[in-house]
Order: sequence, then structure tokens, then C-alpha cells
Amino acid sequence: MKPIRVHYGNLAKHGVQPEEVLNCLARPSTIRTRVRKRVPRIYRVIGQTSGGRFLEVMYEDRIDDLFVFHAMDARPNQIRLFRRRSEELEAAGYLEEPSQREKKELEASATLALLQMSGLHLKLTRKEYEKLVELATQVDVPVETLAKKWIRAKLRAPAEHQANSKR
Repeated sequence: MKPIRVHYGNLAKHGVQPEEVLNCLARPSTIRTRVRKRVPRIYRVIGQTSGGRFLEVMYEDRIDDLFVFHAMDARPNQIRLFRRRSEELEAAGYLEEPSQREKKELEASATLALLQMSGLHLKLTRKEYEKLVELATQVDVPVETLAKKWIRAKLRAPAEHQANSKR
């Protein structure tokens, strides 16, 4: 399974947790459809989480990862379609309840995907980014390393200031 990145703002807007999206995408009993024929990499998934919540998830299948840009509660007509398709697949013998081992593997892959997608994304203007690249080049470190050092220093500074003021 490719690493999964999510648009946290959209998930928060609809009250969906990243874990629910991962769980929904990893389950075999989902309905996947291409959204537009002209944009072949955009998919809509209707599925159910292990907690029983029905979700509509839209993602872009990129070269290196899957980017989930939309997730919300599925609408009633989508839930009906999901249930009907699930019943048809089960009757045909294509859909079986996963074993305990498969459930644990599914949980483990969802946890791994969640760990892989955790990170920080900064939106900078072109000028800001060029300045950051210039500064990183001057000290001969990658841009990401420079940004991490600055953030760590800023996070440590208030704690060190408080420790010094207590003395």
C-alpha cells in the first residue's frame, strides 16, 4: 500500500479522523469509482470503518502516494448502494469476514500509514522559499534540516527561559 497523505483541514471540517480514513481505505469491502474520465487518477470510495461509520473519501492516486483531499459522512443513497453491493458480493462468495489475523494486519498497516503521513507541511510564498533555500545553501544543509533546527530552537527557547527564570 502506498503512503497516504491527507488534507487535515477538510477532515477537521467534516469531523473525520485520519485513522478512520485509513481504516476505510484498507478494508476490502469498499466501492471505488473513478470520478472523472478526463482526470484518471481521482477516485471516490464509499466504505465503512471498523467502528461502523460510513464514509465518502476522495483521493488522488499519485506516483509516490495517495492524497486524500476530501472525506465526510456518506449520504443515505451512498450507504444504500454500499449495502446492496456488499450483499451482492457476499452472496457471490467474493466478500468474506476477515480473520483475526487479517484484522490485525489491517490495523497494523493503518497504523503504519498513519505514522508515515504524520509530518509538517508549510505553505510559503515563492520569495520566502527562495530565501530559505539561500540560507540553507549558505550553511550547507538541506532546507528541511534548517527548518527543523529553527523549529526545535524556538520550541526549546520558552522552556529554557522558564527554567532560567525559576532559578
